[in-house]
Amino acid sequence: MAGPGMQQQELSERVFPCVKLRGLPFDVNEDEIRVFMEGIDPVDILLVKRDGRFSGEAYCVLSSPAMIQAALDKNKSYMGRRYVEVFKAKKLDYYKAVMGEMLDGTGMGRPGRPGAQQQMMMQHGYPMQHGYAMQQGYGGYGHQGGYANGGVYGGGGGGGMREEGPSNVLRLRGLPFSAGKDDIIRWFEDVQVTPPSQEGVHIITDYGRPTGVALVEFASPQEAQAAMVKDKQMMGTRYIEVFLSSRDELQRNGVEVPAQLVWSKWQPGGEYVKTITVKNVSKRVVFRPLRAQAYSDTAVVTCDGVAIPVPLAAPLAASRLQAPRAVDFGLVPARELLVRQLPISNVGEAPLAFSWRVEAPFSLTPAAGRLAPGEGALCQVAFAPEDAAAFAGTAACELDNGEVVEVNLSGAAKFPYLSLECASLDLGRVAVGRTSSAQLRVANLSPVQARFSVEPWDAAAMAGLVAAAGLANGGSDGREADDEAGVFDVDPKEGTLGPGEYGVLTVTYAPQASGAASFRRFAVVTPGGNRAPLRVRGEAEGPRVTLSARVLDFGSVRAGQEASKVVYIENASEVAAAYEFRDDGGGVFELSQPRGVVGPRSAGHTRVTFAPGLAANYWRRLVCVFQDAAPISLDVLGTAFDDKSRPPPLTYAHVCAYLARTDAGGAPLPGEGPNGGADAATAAAAAAAAVAAAGRSASPMGCAKSTSASRSRSPAAAAAAAAAPGPAEEEGAAEQQRPAAQVVGPDGWRLLFDGQDPARALELSDDVIDFGACSRLSAAEPRAVSVTNRTGAKLSVFACVPGWRDPSSPGGAPPPPRGPSPPRARRVAGGAGAAAAGLGGTAAVQQQQQQQQQQQQQQQQQQQQQQQQQVFQVFPDILELQPGASGTLRVAFRPPKDGQHYCCTVQVVGVVKGQRNFRLVPGDRVVPPWTRSLQLLSRRSLGRAAR
Repeated sequence: MAGPGMQQQELSERVFPCVKLRGLPFDVNEDEIRVFMEGIDPVDILLVKRDGRFSGEAYCVLSSPAMIQAALDKNKSYMGRRYVEVFKAKKLDYYKAVMGEMLDGTGMGRPGRPGAQQQMMMQHGYPMQHGYAMQQGYGGYGHQGGYANGGVYGGGGGGGMREEGPSNVLRLRGLPFSAGKDDIIRWFEDVQVTPPSQEGVHIITDYGRPTGVALVEFASPQEAQAAMVKDKQMMGTRYIEVFLSSRDELQRNGVEVPAQLVWSKWQPGGEYVKTITVKNVSKRVVFRPLRAQAYSDTAVVTCDGVAIPVPLAAPLAASRLQAPRAVDFGLVPARELLVRQLPISNVGEAPLAFSWRVEAPFSLTPAAGRLAPGEGALCQVAFAPEDAAAFAGTAACELDNGEVVEVNLSGAAKFPYLSLECASLDLGRVAVGRTSSAQLRVANLSPVQARFSVEPWDAAAMAGLVAAAGLANGGSDGREADDEAGVFDVDPKEGTLGPGEYGVLTVTYAPQASGAASFRRFAVVTPGGNRAPLRVRGEAEGPRVTLSARVLDFGSVRAGQEASKVVYIENASEVAAAYEFRDDGGGVFELSQPRGVVGPRSAGHTRVTFAPGLAANYWRRLVCVFQDAAPISLDVLGTAFDDKSRPPPLTYAHVCAYLARTDAGGAPLPGEGPNGGADAATAAAAAAAAVAAAGRSASPMGCAKSTSASRSRSPAAAAAAAAAPGPAEEEGAAEQQRPAAQVVGPDGWRLLFDGQDPARALELSDDVIDFGACSRLSAAEPRAVSVTNRTGAKLSVFACVPGWRDPSSPGGAPPPPRGPSPPRARRVAGGAGAAAAGLGGTAAVQQQQQQQQQQQQQQQQQQQQQQQQQVFQVFPDILELQPGASGTLRVAFRPPKDGQHYCCTVQVVGVVKGQRNFRLVPGDRVVPPWTRSLQLLSRRSLGRAAR
């Protein structure tokens, strides 16, 4: 209860210089608090304890009221890692804390009446003048300076402390704030005592707010002792502690009234009720406003003759915006957008409308809005500096009630600067199908954060670089140019570096086309305009693949027999190489393995078989294509002879002379045209130089190996002499061991797309003949194809038709032998019989006749088998064409089965008729044959049901 001393003090001092600190560390001491309050110098520091333990709160008494604002500026500051709140404290709260420190919850007697002019010094040395009264004190000083209630420590007017007997009062601590008297009474129902009455339960409040403490009176001290069994039991979810108390503690919790009653959110004509609680005594205060104006009054509570005023106020409802005082962006990168949060809230009692007004480079969103009472919003403050400078501004928030709330905005901008470890990067030679990567560092040399992205250089600069590269290469084939975007890759493509930090960029090169020298220019760009150039380069290489021989010369082989050679495909690179010989098939040259894959640092091989059916010269230039590498050509040539016809041996020198002549624009035959003699001499010289420049093969795999499928000799000496190869044939056989240092004529990509014959000496009217859907029971009409002779010599044209293999039979039927056609075979057999008859003797004649009959039977069987196995037939067997003339080859289709697809390639070969015998043509006039491919096909043949 406030005494006269307090009233005099309130009249003399309106402001008590004291602040309260909350949230202090539990191990804090006074020296640390003085350091925290640096510049303020508190007069007294009181650490608040509860039950002997520090509560994290403290009171600081200041030297003057002028220091209060300086102390409040410390609000929301940090002491170590703790967040400390600082706010004003009431004088009464400070005195309660002082007496609580002195009593420590023991209850030492009722306070006496305060003296008028006595001075007392509190525990911490703060002077108490004019006889301050202290509620809940250690015992007030009376008029005589003694304790008012007397006791063993006498003094003055019978002062001292009173001794008491057993108490019937219990103190409950830790109650729920929502607990009422009925809840406390029901909590004691399970105890064998008389339940306390409503008047015996005293809930202690602090200015009307529950403290979680209550005093309970029982009928006798014995029942109070029995009720102590409820100690440390639960009320709801709260842990309740029970202590023995005393009548003195019950009396000390005497009169307590609220500091002020304030009505808000009211309207004229209504009735609003509040309660004045004097400890456990409540009085209703009714407010009935008549007009919309502010009201104020004072209610006086009198206790023991002392008047305690309680101010009453009913202000008009008003809105008030709460916002931070300032937003500081610190040091930021220029020409970048940065955003900070600005929380605002309506702490008033009326709704408000707000709108922001701010100048560049700052901006706020939302620019306007409305807030209900108690509602908050989160505004975004954007800072977009364009220059490197310091910026300061004010964001003015205009409210609908005319009030303006200002928020200070500040920030400083710097341009970020990035530097690369190196400006150019060469990734070297990389095999197609593999990747190569390298790393380089990028550093941020500026004091601000740098956000970067990696992007290609601009198109104009790239076009200039490509043009410069073309000039530097002297007009190259265009492979050294800007590569596609997928060849080079930089990771990461974007990122952020702090001040003084560095990151690592990984550049990866994945070539896609062999032989291409690729380069690309990148830029590491910041939003502020800093561009760090980066040039990367790489060269793609395909597998390094070679053939053990570029020429396979089979020499002279008897028609109807076979000869074979092996060519090796050598891979000297670190990646596998896939290859394929582009051979249409159907000719006299057949490859055992036309396609395959050669592993790294290894070799593969294929066997080339020469199986001629007619006596003539044969030559093909096959293209071997590789994955990710340039194609390579392989020349295969040979001469077929029989007993009646022996063409001049064809050598690689003849092929080189022909290609050199036609590649230079000359005629197919030597000596033709206005410059025929000069062209022939030039071609012969070029061919001789090409052959002479070729050295012996140095391949570790060895040269192409040759085998003979049949080396039988005729019993006749003349036939044996005719079968023996001459010196020219031996020289031609050795040609294959000397690959040309420089291939004459079309080679590589040109050979693949333009063909092997630049002169076009032999032409076909159609390259493909499609018979459509046919049936084996009804023959399709033969199709005709026109053959034109573009040379100045008479040509013999014949077709090499491959046999048909039945895919349904195990392993397929064997292909028919590439022997001469039946009419040709009969002529050959007749000539052999005449030669045998000339040997003389009846026995010899009979023996020859028997051999002739056997040969005829074999030829008939061959003819029947060939007719059965050849699905496509071409006739006539040999077509004679005059210079510049055209003839017709007719193709018949005889499917042996229905429901099949049929397709084959026929090689149409044209040879100079004058070269049927080596005695009819000089060696320098020999020309290779001309070969054209004709594709024959038929869609699924139809049966009777399908028709």
